[in-house]
Amino acid sequence: MTGPTTTLAGKCAREGLAVPLTLADIGCSGGIHSRWREWGSSLTGVGADVLCDEVERLSHEEELEFRYICTRIGSGDMPPHAHDDPSDYALHRSQAYATAILLDAEGSITYEDAATSARGYSRDERPLEANYSNLPNPSDDAFFSYYERRFAGGRTVKKSARTMTLDALVREQQLRRVDVIKIDVDGWELDVLAGSEKTLAEGPLAVEVEVQFTGYRGPKASTFSNIDTLLRRSGLTLVDLQTVRYRRAALPGPFVYDIPAQNATGAVVWGDALYMRDILAAGPPESPAARLDARKLACIADAYGFHDWAAEVVLACPGLFAPIADESILDYLASATTGRPTSYRALIEAFEDDPLGFGRSG
Repeated sequence: MTGPTTTLAGKCAREGLAVPLTLADIGCSGGIHSRWREWGSSLTGVGADVLCDEVERLSHEEELEFRYICTRIGSGDMPPHAHDDPSDYALHRSQAYATAILLDAEGSITYEDAATSARGYSRDERPLEANYSNLPNPSDDAFFSYYERRFAGGRTVKKSARTMTLDALVREQQLRRVDVIKIDVDGWELDVLAGSEKTLAEGPLAVEVEVQFTGYRGPKASTFSNIDTLLRRSGLTLVDLQTVRYRRAALPGPFVYDIPAQNATGAVVWGDALYMRDILAAGPPESPAARLDARKLACIADAYGFHDWAAEVVLACPGLFAPIADESILDYLASATTGRPTSYRALIEAFEDDPLGFGRSG
């Protein structure tokens, strides 16, 4: 998920208005996204990951009031593939899989040899998706071992044997209510959500989660359909879906990055979904607590680049950012939308003057 380099939360902080936010980052390797850092001292929360060395690094380097815990977050149930149907997409047939074997080979082999080698793995020896929940010993897999060595710098990867639910983590860390949940755990996302019943019932304002479009497709699989159904039942609305593509090894194409991972073209395999709570669906919020949630939601929507959602909230809730004037907030959102300094009134007038030609060059 992408967003602007400056945020509404940052504007508020610079003008002396604190907008508190609680974040739960599940699968926090690499640290929290820069969008959340503009909350400054108003940000609280917890990150969790199974990689012990990474959690230790983050704990020592973090400057905000944000804690990191080494544990696997989930329901403690069987792996997501345990009772599910077979995969409809085998990662071993992808360009990324064959390339990893090529790069990991001790001697020089051709790409055709790497692709042939990849196809030679038995069903039990190869991952069936862009995660390894179906492999009892993922380190034995050439694709997995390549990435493990690349990102661990040759060190032995230490993983936590501890498992706890998100509800238990929230309770342990004494978080009153989680405003934003981010989940990126390589195929265990639905398992995380299965242990988040209380946290979801308390009404998070946004959930960012990785979803699968292929692979296992039973009731426990982290497919888009399963996750979408669960989050929509929790009162959340899908607002963004950024997909990741993989080409087949039969006809290679450019990679997006300098690693054998996603391709610029190819079949959609997985993606990042963003859900937000439409708090205006039941009318403008009136209580102090509801108006605080509205202020948070406006800042969250802006941080993800949905300035229109933020503007709608501001217009529906006069004085929401007092003592900052509504006009100042709307002017910021208009400028963020156009990418240049402009006023909200000027933007609306330009649209009303030429609705069909609005925003088009030439």
